[in-house]
Amino acid sequence: MAKNEKLLEDLSEGLGQELSKLENSFQFVLGINTIRYCHRAGKQFDCARDIFRLLAPGGVCVVIDMNDRFPAFRSALKNTLRGKKQREEECYLPSLEEYTAPFHQVGFEVLRSEHFCWIPHSAGQFLTGLLRSLSPALNVVARSRAMRSLVVARKLLQS
Repeated sequence: MAKNEKLLEDLSEGLGQELSKLENSFQFVLGINTIRYCHRAGKQFDCARDIFRLLAPGGVCVVIDMNDRFPAFRSALKNTLRGKKQREEECYLPSLEEYTAPFHQVGFEVLRSEHFCWIPHSAGQFLTGLLRSLSPALNVVARSRAMRSLVVARKLLQS
């Protein structure tokens, strides 16, 4: 296990390997519902830098997280309905541009940066079927409001 904000250090310690042995050793890194916590802590560049260091040249990173423009993010809705303004920072979601920026800044080639997925993971059979059939139309008229943000980045061969 490793915290996003000190990924390389925690991996080194947890695996009992020197940092230098971990650098440039991964072909693929996947992060789902994790990168937003780095943004909340102000450590998004540290995380992107560590991912960059872990990946071998040509290696790919895929990050999937919540879209700040998705209208039904449950925690934010609950806090709004309960009048809990003091907990807004706990529900902070970066914009797609904020998710993407650290990867650009540390030297990644960003292959994709977009919103996708209209089917919540907790959707039942009816809602899943309904949203699956509506997704093509929703992607045309309101893609920026889809539930997920996606960033796919590659470490250049010459870095």
